Amino acid sequence: MIVYTSADSVYQAAAHTDVIPLEKLYDYCRTARRILTGKNAVGRVIARPFVGEYPDYRRTSDRHDFALEPTGTTMLDILKSAGLETVAIGKISDIFAGRGVTERIPTVSNDDGMKKTDEVAERDFTGLCFVNLVDFDSKYGHRNDIDGYARAISEFDLWLGGLMKKMRDSDLLIITADHGCDPATASTDHSREYIPVLACANGIIPKNIGTRGTYADIGKTVLSLFGLENTLPGRDFSGDIVTVPYRSLVSSAEGAMKMSYSPYSRFRVGAALLCRDGKVYTGCNIESAAFSPTVCAERTALVKAVSEGEREFLAIAVAGGKNGVINGICTPCGVCRQFLSELCGDIDVVLSDGNGEFTVKRLSELLPDSFSDAGFIDDGGKTE
Repeated sequence: MIVYTSADSVYQAAAHTDVIPLEKLYDYCRTARRILTGKNAVGRVIARPFVGEYPDYRRTSDRHDFALEPTGTTMLDILKSAGLETVAIGKISDIFAGRGVTERIPTVSNDDGMKKTDEVAERDFTGLCFVNLVDFDSKYGHRNDIDGYARAISEFDLWLGGLMKKMRDSDLLIITADHGCDPATASTDHSREYIPVLACANGIIPKNIGTRGTYADIGKTVLSLFGLENTLPGRDFSGDIVTVPYRSLVSSAEGAMKMSYSPYSRFRVGAALLCRDGKVYTGCNIESAAFSPTVCAERTALVKAVSEGEREFLAIAVAGGKNGVINGICTPCGVCRQFLSELCGDIDVVLSDGNGEFTVKRLSELLPDSFSDAGFIDDGGKTE
């Protein structure tokens, strides 16, 4: 058995499973856990089984962490005490010594963790799903495997889009880390202790929440979002997580379709424009026998808002279909895209599919490299 430590507060025991069977290694680690307390305390005792023959040894997925119980009340304790579910995927339960966890779901890899997260996301539960994808750290970061790390990031990024589509309006996703583990550094230890904190929800308003003072801010914020008072350290940033009601905005756009005057095309379009102050302006398409005076729904809504003094906008929802029947998304025409770009900037465009679902695109996706007044030269109004 190989016993070693690192810059972390850990005691690690590695053994070949042909020499020390898995359960025997776990027993040794449980004994070490009982000893390494008090003045000899370490945060975790880690069993690290491996297989293979020299020089091709490989760690197995049977790693197990034996952690000290948290020294005080944790976010998980408070959530569980409030009757909320706390689903721990990966090694989360091990890290907290099982405390505050209502359901433990072990994993063997990033891919396994992502699949099990998908399964939980499809369930109707109230509480927190806390996920750890360990391969970034143990398989690639500590092994200085740059290519493997890059592949894992790409796989996670591709999977993330699917997870976001499963999110309900009441869901919030926070992506973070407990430390850096850069595979490109000379050391195999942790690195870059500033960590990312990305919060995502349907209709979230983009905002930079700045450099936070402590990792504890995340736990504080989670508890605040559940309305749970607590005395844990950290600063709550839930007030910076502001979402816009996209489903109700889509409903307003679909309702505006009924007001459409479109006797020539019989293609009804409705739009609902959300201002930063929360006001919503609706519009419909209005046709003319001369055709060129025809006004689209998006411009009708925007002209109404601007004429009332509005200048800051968050999103516009659009719905449309022949004879008022929505059969798939209806995107703004080129003229409307330019008009919106100039007066609204890069806002979200929410497109109804008529089946209770919608697609969200940034305006810059619909109109890349838009024309602007950036090239106009102020020469005092003189012309040649």
